[in-house]
Amino acid sequence: MRILELSFIPTLDNAQWATIAVRQIVETLMKTVKVAGIEGMDKFLSEIELATGEACVNSVKHGPEQGIDKIQVSVVFKEKYSNFIVTVSDGNKRYDFSDREPDFDALPESGYGIYIMRNLMDKVSYQREKGRNLVIMEKEIKQGEE
Repeated sequence: MRILELSFIPTLDNAQWATIAVRQIVETLMKTVKVAGIEGMDKFLSEIELATGEACVNSVKHGPEQGIDKIQVSVVFKEKYSNFIVTVSDGNKRYDFSDREPDFDALPESGYGIYIMRNLMDKVSYQREKGRNLVIMEKEIKQGEE
């Protein structure tokens, strides 16, 4: 099993940089574990990138304040058996991670993050541990011809 952790000070700029780094990190980890021919590699990478980006932005936007003196946001990447697991954690207050869909008819400007994560990843869960929120997202690694 390979594990890599990325931490950043909670600002929207840093969340954007972390999101940009996700694709390269996931692609590199897949190469180091010698996963050959992931079926639909570009789609696999894009879905993890978007879901992780949503979780990072949520961590920043829903925190009490942004800035250097605030508790960092951490993103942990793991390859385990036939799954790729990304955990985004923050020190914000506990939040509602219920299984509800956004009100599409009202066309809100926000509120789609959890919905997007759940639709892109195979499994998404929330835990509260040691004063931190953990959003755990899993994606199955489907071997095959690219």
